[in-house]
Amino acid sequence: MNFLTLLVLGQAIVPNVYVAPDSTATQSTATQTLYVSTTGNDNNPCTSSGAACLTVNGALNKLPNTLRHNATISVAAGAYAAPLSITRKDLTIVGGVTLSVTGTMSTPTLTTGTTSGTLTASAVGSSSGPATATDSGQSWTVNELKNKFIKFNSGTLNGQSFPIASNTATVITFSTNQTPGNVSYTIEEIGSTFTSSAAFTWNGLLGTGGISISNIRAERTGSGSGPSVNFAPLVTLTNIWAKGVAGGMSASSGIFVISRSIFEGTTAGGSFVYSSFATTGLVPTRVSASNCIWRATTGVAANSGVGVTATFAPGIFEVTTGTGITNAGSQNGQSASVWITCSSTGTGIQVGATLGNSAPHSFASQSMNGGVRITGCATGISSIGYSSVFANAPAFDTVTTAFSVTRGGTIDLNGTTPTFTGVTNEFGIDGTFYSLANLDALGAPKIYTNNYGSRIIR
Repeated sequence: MNFLTLLVLGQAIVPNVYVAPDSTATQSTATQTLYVSTTGNDNNPCTSSGAACLTVNGALNKLPNTLRHNATISVAAGAYAAPLSITRKDLTIVGGVTLSVTGTMSTPTLTTGTTSGTLTASAVGSSSGPATATDSGQSWTVNELKNKFIKFNSGTLNGQSFPIASNTATVITFSTNQTPGNVSYTIEEIGSTFTSSAAFTWNGLLGTGGISISNIRAERTGSGSGPSVNFAPLVTLTNIWAKGVAGGMSASSGIFVISRSIFEGTTAGGSFVYSSFATTGLVPTRVSASNCIWRATTGVAANSGVGVTATFAPGIFEVTTGTGITNAGSQNGQSASVWITCSSTGTGIQVGATLGNSAPHSFASQSMNGGVRITGCATGISSIGYSSVFANAPAFDTVTTAFSVTRGGTIDLNGTTPTFTGVTNEFGIDGTFYSLANLDALGAPKIYTNNYGSRIIR
């Protein structure tokens, strides 16, 4: 077989790829799509659904060393009994180019009710709680739709699928502060699922382009976290369900844009859940997450880490024992429109951290611009050690201490009035408790402070 024949065959296997004279694929020449299915084989060319790869990494290895055009790895619905690996250290994505790993949404089988209809009512998310969608003609089994998705087929949210936190026979609670209006909808679930006790590694891609991952469920059943992500520079996650014993996902660097996803940490054999979106090692430079559900059995549901600019809004946070949101050191963290439930030993939002037993070690800043509700926690919002919180009219329900300021922290109410329901202590400043009435009795400017420099401002 002569050289020309080899060259032609090489290009026939993976089209739209420039092949150098030494038969090494060097760069893309056009957009392309590769396919993955549970019945595939990594020895296939993977250029059609009938000749798909078995693994995402099998398809990834078919790509050239340099992507100068968008590429998609399309993952068919099915249960993949292996970890989802997205790793290739010799692949460079050029700026402006995106590599997409796209799974499939499927129609679930329900015990009662149907998977489609038209809403008879809807409510926007607010300090009263997350958004709701009502179909009075339904008869769903309570919470059977939890962790599935509601997709709106028209209106302002047309084409978007939101994770469902809970449901009654006729009402769905989902993760947004918007209202879809009385539009038609469809119930979906993630059809491309990867379950394994082995580690999920998503890293090694280089360049200035981006990677987009959507419609994928990745669950690690053994010890450790779900997917460990280290891509540069831009990672977009949409309709992801990441689940693991020691956290749903860990991220170590890059810019993360996350929407309409579920991150869940569980416990097994006493394992400690560090975070549903943990930051370990090097921390992400920026996290922007919206319309997500975050769960942690113990530990932290969402942790922005030191040196991170992070936004978790809107979002639903469910914590058994631990903290809903921790902002350990990021500047201008945002958490408007968040709804947090935790146990009587937990904290809703903690801004700042301490070094050792007494020295303050934080210059974090957190803004809450409305729609914040914290329920069932020991402490609602805590500011520690030279950190600052700007809280616009949050609501507290069955909370022991609504606001806690220690070691030089600051909480600024921006002139607004919080809502206290079943709250034992409205304000705590280094262990001394005050009420909103005490603060309002002061002359302008209304500032409580002490020798530590801790302050509450209204």
